Amino acid sequence: MSVERALSFYPEDARAAISAGLEAAAATGTPYDLTVPFTDAAGRSGWVRTIGQWQETGGIRRIVGVIEDVTAEKTARDRLQDLVYIDALTGLPNRRAFEMRLAEIEEAMSQRANAALLLVDIDHFKTVNDTFGHPAGDRLLQEIASRLRHCVRATDTVARIGGDEFAVLLSHVPDAASLEGKASQILEAVRQTIQTGDDTLYPTASIGVSHLAFASNVDGLLKCADLALYRAKALGRNRAETFSPELRRRTDQDARVLDAIRHAIDRDEIVAFYQPIVDLKTCQVRGLEALARWNHPICGILPPSEFAAALEDPVLSMAIDDAVLRQALRQMREWVAAGVPVAAVNVNASEAQLRRADLVERVAELLDLNQLTPDRLKIELVETAYLGRDPQQIVSTVQRLAKLGMVCALDDFGTGHASLTHLRQLRVDRVKIDRSFVANMCTEPFDRGLVKSLVELGRNLGIRMTAEGVETTEQLELLRAFGCDCAQGYLIGRPMPAEQVPEAALRWYASCAADGRIDASDRSLELRR
Repeated sequence: MSVERALSFYPEDARAAISAGLEAAAATGTPYDLTVPFTDAAGRSGWVRTIGQWQETGGIRRIVGVIEDVTAEKTARDRLQDLVYIDALTGLPNRRAFEMRLAEIEEAMSQRANAALLLVDIDHFKTVNDTFGHPAGDRLLQEIASRLRHCVRATDTVARIGGDEFAVLLSHVPDAASLEGKASQILEAVRQTIQTGDDTLYPTASIGVSHLAFASNVDGLLKCADLALYRAKALGRNRAETFSPELRRRTDQDARVLDAIRHAIDRDEIVAFYQPIVDLKTCQVRGLEALARWNHPICGILPPSEFAAALEDPVLSMAIDDAVLRQALRQMREWVAAGVPVAAVNVNASEAQLRRADLVERVAELLDLNQLTPDRLKIELVETAYLGRDPQQIVSTVQRLAKLGMVCALDDFGTGHASLTHLRQLRVDRVKIDRSFVANMCTEPFDRGLVKSLVELGRNLGIRMTAEGVETTEQLELLRAFGCDCAQGYLIGRPMPAEQVPEAALRWYASCAADGRIDASDRSLELRR
């Protein structure tokens, strides 16, 4: 049989491979060994292994060798390969295959200078499993995998590298705008709803983006994408963040801050400052909000903006909250013992603090230790704490605190999502209108109408409203005209150490008396509840 006739039984790509192998064998005089697809006379497809070499006898060249059907072995080998390199649930390459692909990129760095990596982490995936069951979680992962595949080209790689984490390796990105556009496309694809049985899932993702231009090797590419992913999560999730040298600088600075704050907590350098909250009808100081400050041994008193990274860390934020809580209740005990009629102190509770299994018991223990009744303490929580995983846990904690006898306030109201829903579910006693609405209400009709409506809403629901960020007399008078219950801000008093509180209250009463808002002879420090 001629070589041409023999090759006719093979697919076109296999014929090319065999022809190349035969030419190499003829040139070198060595045997060839090839495994290629094959179609028999009946049209059945399979795989064969062909081994042989050229021989020349009497001036005639011929190929001497054997052909063996290896379809079963090839199929078994491919299945084993899938087990090693393919994720069984999604059909995507797994972490091992992804690392091999990265190694290929690194070997051709000069040709792959425009490669980019996107790490895609599904937000709150554990909540889906816990709420809807693991089959729903599997369905979510499979659908996201399919969507990611449709977002990229055949030359790109999509892999599942963790439980709820995917990697998208783009082989060529022409410019920054294209990379940003691809991240936006993936975000939008992930956000589409997924139907699983009778339930509808609303997935979102956090994405960290890095470009090979900012990394000397693929290990650096991974680290850069990971830093960007961490940043996306810290900024609230459901977004993409791209790595930049500035992000690295900020991350390094945050790491130094975290380390310093750990030592500061151990050395009791986290201290409580207090800001007055006043009644707009009587001008009396109704309470004090305890705010965390860092008493730095060299720099002095530092505001939270100087250690913001620690407030985003669940463990450290909880330790800071606990330090302020302990100091505030100890100070309250001293004020009561000294006859200073402080009604209550407000402390902030982070999401991490509110998720403490023993928070209510911890608060009760500290109240008992300081011989204080529960109405001496008000707990402030921000709306965003309710937006994390398992919001029902937050609701349960707030209800247990209220049952203990404490007043709970919703801080920064209006800055989160579905604020009215939070009012209905959390059933708080106090609401603090965020300073961003108060700041421009004297000049912006929309903001003025919004604040007025919020005050009326609180009155209709029986919730006492406090306006934050009051800095001008004009703002104070407008809030009083709206019927707002309380106010807090620099006009009334800046955050201050405990020893300055009595004098600050006297100054406030003096200013109210000068304006004719209270009787000049009534300037006591009565802080009513």
